[in-house]
Amino acid sequence: VIHWLGTNRNTSTSFQNPHLLGTAVATWFSTCNGAPENALQHNTSNNCTDNTPNSWWQVELKGGVCVAPTHYAIRHGFVHAVHVLCNWCLEGSPDGGTTWTVLRQHTQDTTIPEQGFAWGHWQLQGGESLFNVFRVMQTGKDATGCHHESSRCGAQLPFLDIFLLDQ
Repeated sequence: VIHWLGTNRNTSTSFQNPHLLGTAVATWFSTCNGAPENALQHNTSNNCTDNTPNSWWQVELKGGVCVAPTHYAIRHGFVHAVHVLCNWCLEGSPDGGTTWTVLRQHTQDTTIPEQGFAWGHWQLQGGESLFNVFRVMQTGKDATGCHHESSRCGAQLPFLDIFLLDQ
């Protein structure tokens, strides 16, 4: 979906950050390093929230785009193996962020390798409900066990088995 939005719904052969195109809006709870829209670009860059409990990052799909997720992926947002997510939940909102549904809860999840810019991929149950906002909420400390910082560099939201993970 992120790639689809960044190619203006597959009408362009070149990718542009969907946040800059206005087809998606990325925001986050707090800024320690980087910018929230960096998570929507193809290239890597160092990004993280402040060391604050319940830090979050979200993306709102614009232009009436709503999707029913079946899978998702997150790329670690730092060149080093620090602050890798291991306690978080993926949430979806059908109404611009007023109400939230937990799509997947992760507790001590070690799927994302502790290395720079590593990816983790997950399947989601359901896939019938439509959402236009997705939020990753950190629910505990990172893999170091010391911080509530959240380093995210990329997110892919492939839905309905139409959009493939961009690896």
